Amino acid sequence: MLAMQKWNCCLKIFNEKNKQMTRQPYFPEHQRKFMQTYLNKTQTMIEWGSGGSTFSYAPLVKEYYSIESNLKWYNKVKSKMSSNVHLFYVSPNEDLNTKLEHTYLQFKDYVDKVHTLGVKVFDIAFIDGRARIHCAHALLPYLTKDSILFFHDFVDTRPWYRTILKEYDCIHMQASLAVLKKHENC
Repeated sequence: MLAMQKWNCCLKIFNEKNKQMTRQPYFPEHQRKFMQTYLNKTQTMIEWGSGGSTFSYAPLVKEYYSIESNLKWYNKVKSKMSSNVHLFYVSPNEDLNTKLEHTYLQFKDYVDKVHTLGVKVFDIAFIDGRARIHCAHALLPYLTKDSILFFHDFVDTRPWYRTILKEYDCIHMQASLAVLKKHENC
């Protein structure tokens, strides 16, 4: 039920009146602006969970990879992307349940899509999609000591997200947006 409510809220950023997508991520302006301070035109960025963030951040980086798991949403956003965006739809491997955090088996291909992109290093990553812990783990081989991972909804009501702190250091929090770097030994 809660997962459906969250999805319905996300769909509200699609303006039914004029059929145009908002160009803003679905989180507070201070978080959007904060995240922008880390971006520049020399970087390659990846995100799990496309939408307003893709529109906002893709023009600020050199290359942008976006992985989406909802076909309906993918079809709404795909034609509106800038030329530096590589948008991929990856369907779930199993039926979904109503839990907010989904399992690796449900989203194996979605999580592991990062391994098929042919990119050696991501300077910036943004995780705001499904199976977030698993995405963060799969991303590790593609991060350098200077790479930044933004992890959305890193809040007390989702304590299971904190398990990624075994592999990442939290260098800053901006409300529910965590700024992370991988541990030196990972």
